[in-house]
Amino acid sequence: MKKLLTGLTVGISAITALIYLSGYGYIFKAIGINLKKRPTYPIH
Repeated sequence: MKKLLTGLTVGISAITALIYLSGYGYIFKAIGINLKKRPTYPIH
C-alpha cells in the first residue's frame, strides 16, 4: 500500500511539474511576443 501511494505521489508530482513547465513556457512565449509586437490581443 505504501509503495502504491509513493508511486501515485511521484506520478502526480511529475505530471504537475510537466504542466507547470509547459504553462510557464507558454507564458514566457506570450510575454516575448507581447514585448516584440505589442498587440492589443495576442493572436494564436
